[in-house]
Amino acid sequence: MYRWVLSSRLPASQKQGRTVFELDNSTTFKEVQDGTFSISYGDSSRASGLLGKDTVSIGGVEFKEQTFGLATQASDVFIDDTASNGLVGLGFSSLNTFKPGPQKTFFENVAPTLDEPLFTARLRPDGVGQYEFGRIDKSKYSGNLVNVSVDSSEGFWQFQSSQYAVGGGAFNPITQTTKAIADTGTSLLLISPEVVQAYYAKVAGAVYAGNVQGWIFPCKSDLPSLSIAIGNDYAATIPGPLINYAEIGTNTTTGATRELLLSIPFICV
Repeated sequence: MYRWVLSSRLPASQKQGRTVFELDNSTTFKEVQDGTFSISYGDSSRASGLLGKDTVSIGGVEFKEQTFGLATQASDVFIDDTASNGLVGLGFSSLNTFKPGPQKTFFENVAPTLDEPLFTARLRPDGVGQYEFGRIDKSKYSGNLVNVSVDSSEGFWQFQSSQYAVGGGAFNPITQTTKAIADTGTSLLLISPEVVQAYYAKVAGAVYAGNVQGWIFPCKSDLPSLSIAIGNDYAATIPGPLINYAEIGTNTTTGATRELLLSIPFICV
């Protein structure tokens, strides 16, 4: 994927109360002539606009003349989120929709200059996460690292994921969808329907509610943990309390679910 930001060429009403990229304020910015981008996401949100080049620095790593998108149109989900002003894509460049042609991603451009050609993502439910480029900080994890083969043929960080366990129980095979992707632009977990059904069978009072496209359950219900295999030698375990996503009404919670490919966002409503 690639990087895009909300730009000063958005309609005036959409720029209020937020920071946008001011094209005329950067002495190093260059607009890409006839360059455009358009992207849509799984939740039907979209962004589109023009292309530019400028110096981009992330986590202390810098690249000059990085190509990125400058949104002149964006869905309400991006405009309403005043804490976010764009998106950094860390997928492979074959996914990008730049015209007149694909451009290298930020990571592809900086990788040859790093001490190690890698990046790390630290996900924290109770605070601000971190990205680091070029090193693995051993103080931020315990245990041993596990290598998992990635299939990048479709542009994603895709790997085998063929087992699951609920509440610390025995692992069971996933038969409907045995491949998964790691996507740092997604905060929900999308899983095969068989896993979702097995999970909510362990939640007291859980029922699927079509009107919210998700599972609802009493807020007092104890949610079990969920473990998902990543490759053949590692399983990521999500503690039950972190599966709650949003509140939907008095004494009711949901873990929203759409039964699609790799499909089930856990939502608490």
